[in-house]
Amino acid sequence: MGLAAVGPTGIIDLMNDDDEYDSDFDDQSDDDDDFDYESFVEDNFGTGVTNTETKPLWRLVAVVLLVVFIGGLLLQIAAL
Repeated sequence: MGLAAVGPTGIIDLMNDDDEYDSDFDDQSDDDDDFDYESFVEDNFGTGVTNTETKPLWRLVAVVLLVVFIGGLLLQIAAL
């Protein structure tokens, strides 16, 4: 059972019983290792488009927009 006490800073300090903390680990068995990492990666990351595949495309879009913006700005200045 946890005990609560107000410390000198006014913050509530909780003190837990070590037996309760240790019993949480005792309830878990080491035999429950049924997670398959390879199938997880294949299901979630195998066929989708990744960031590294789309990064050059977005970089190209950013450069083109920057060139168009600067070109428009120069045309506006030249028109004055």
